[in-house]
Amino acid sequence: MDIQKLVDSISASSARERSNYHATLGDLIDKLKGADESLSISPKIVGIGAYRGYYSDIALCTESGNDAYRTEMDYDNFPKDFDKWHKENDIKIDFVENPKKLAEVLESLIGAYFDGYKGGYNEITREKPLWVASDYGDCSNVAVIGISDKLELITKVIN
Repeated sequence: MDIQKLVDSISASSARERSNYHATLGDLIDKLKGADESLSISPKIVGIGAYRGYYSDIALCTESGNDAYRTEMDYDNFPKDFDKWHKENDIKIDFVENPKKLAEVLESLIGAYFDGYKGGYNEITREKPLWVASDYGDCSNVAVIGISDKLELITKVIN
């Protein structure tokens, strides 16, 4: 087993453990699907990205976010034309306020990838633990531990 596979395995195990006490992307999607359409999530989500504290986890960004990608970029075979790769694989995300439409947007990202804060790509899955951050580089320590029926993110600071 090479070192990167070992690190990836340890990271995945740690993320599974965090999903026992964090709300996950799947939890958020399910709550949004069942919500009254007159509600909107609080705080407002304007983007997603890698959470800086755990690069494989998802940061729900309140000020700016990161794009998602159709495929994971292969660093061992770096594309000769990165701009072309980026244009072909970039997924623009429209974060709408309507909860059912936001659920559709988030669900459409399952299987796509996001940049890890310090490199690498992470697949977007329903099991990913959620954090609240102002933007892609924020290490807020604010874990999402639940979502109320009024679509308020229930958070806890975890140091």
